[in-house]
Amino acid sequence: MRTRYVSAALVAALTVVPLGPVVAQQRSASGPWLITPVDQAISRHFEAPSSAFGPGHRGIDFGVAPGTRVRSAAAGTVKFAGVVAGRLAVTVAHDGGLETTYSMLSEVRVSKGQEVAPGRFVGVSGSAHNGQGGGLHFGVKLDGAYVDPVLFLGPLDLSAAVHLAPVVESDGPSGAVRTGSSSGAGTHLQPCRRPTTLDRLPPPPNDNVAVAVAGIGSETVASVPLLYTSAFGPEALGYDPDKIYYFSYAGNRGPRDHLPYDRSATYGSLNRAGGGLRRLLAGIDRSHPGSKVDLFAHSQGGLLARLSLEGLVGAWTPGLPHIEHMVTLATPHRGAPVASLPSALESSSPAGRLGARLVLDLLGRWAAKGGPIPDPRAQAVRQLAPGSGVIRRLGSHDTAFGTKFLSLSAAGDVAVPTSRSDLYGATQHVVGPGGLNAHEAIVRSDSARAYAYAFLRDAAPGCRSSWETRGRFLGGAIDFIESHLGGLYRWLDDAAGGGAARAVSWAASTASAAGARLWRGARSTAGWLSSALSQ
Repeated sequence: MRTRYVSAALVAALTVVPLGPVVAQQRSASGPWLITPVDQAISRHFEAPSSAFGPGHRGIDFGVAPGTRVRSAAAGTVKFAGVVAGRLAVTVAHDGGLETTYSMLSEVRVSKGQEVAPGRFVGVSGSAHNGQGGGLHFGVKLDGAYVDPVLFLGPLDLSAAVHLAPVVESDGPSGAVRTGSSSGAGTHLQPCRRPTTLDRLPPPPNDNVAVAVAGIGSETVASVPLLYTSAFGPEALGYDPDKIYYFSYAGNRGPRDHLPYDRSATYGSLNRAGGGLRRLLAGIDRSHPGSKVDLFAHSQGGLLARLSLEGLVGAWTPGLPHIEHMVTLATPHRGAPVASLPSALESSSPAGRLGARLVLDLLGRWAAKGGPIPDPRAQAVRQLAPGSGVIRRLGSHDTAFGTKFLSLSAAGDVAVPTSRSDLYGATQHVVGPGGLNAHEAIVRSDSARAYAYAFLRDAAPGCRSSWETRGRFLGGAIDFIESHLGGLYRWLDDAAGGGAARAVSWAASTASAAGARLWRGARSTAGWLSSALSQ
């Protein structure tokens, strides 16, 4: 295969030439920065028209595969959502006289007048201008005039959108892994890389600062979450100890910006904890100016990391670092079915609620005394449930914005089934269970460590093991069972309640019939006695 590499950044520099109406292409100081609507190579750049109605290319094209979710480039109000010249399109009005348009869509997910946040999915990409392959056309207007969108892209690492895009001239090698798809920008093919066992102390995967976030039920031991003292963390991946930080649910006021915390501190609001992680990142940016950050998160920690990303990029807050990589382990990106069980139990009959509340109270008291099971009524548990406000919000928004994601899950994990660790746009791998408690064992998995190390080095994607298929089948079965446990409990409760009611009804009717017969017999006897006495 022969491949020519074209620098999209160089093309941008050469093609963005002020011509005619482009003189007014200066970003307003009060206007918003824009995020890229997709993470993909730019396949065609802006071509300024010579006149208002002259030929040109009034926007940029991204070479994305059909079916890619398209996100809003900034906060605003949907001005139009419908069909233009036979193609679906969405236009969003922003502050500062700015408008963004997303066309060549196959599906629209917003409606006119709807308020959208940065990263809100507005639609799904369709085919390119020429109808061959996928594509997204992204246009920007300033005060009614078309401008070059590249000039309005914010202070963001655009390595996913502006990079060396290979122009493929022949078919790729058999066995290659397709890492992207584009129309006009080439097809990205890389041979997969089989993970190998790492040395006990490998060299650093990169020069970034590492931040580790533990999950629900974790606690601190010597300023390090206990989870990472007995398993692989940033140290085991080769990071410089001076560039390693551990998030604390209690705050970042202690040594190394870590205040020791106990299990109960992890049971509070995920939104509040996400704010704490943003403050930690701000402190890291002051201590390591200009450094990028890699985030590692286990279980609910991955949701905190995504919530922090949402706040970081959505507000364009200065003084915060760029998150280059994020690795999540057994994170319920689509919610944990077992977390919805407490509310399902308490929605049963009065008798069923009484039994459920007794069990939940006992578990809550055990958790308060340091037990290994989280308080089932904790706010964090409610937010981890599928369909919660946090899960819905994260599912409807793209919080990556150029950050590279790796989601690792473990086969046999009953806390977070593999199917619930899926994250749109992320590299995904399933590793072997590694023990009875697969949810905790994943942080000790050599395979997970190898996948993470290769990912952090931006190496070729790891080849898929046999656990990918077996683990997903097992995870789907666990997901199905856990998702129906609440319904099963209610069914059994209803069945028992109905049977008891029928038994009581039968006993009452039997007693009533017997009493009626006795009453009739007594009346007959009394009448006979009265008659006999009168004679």
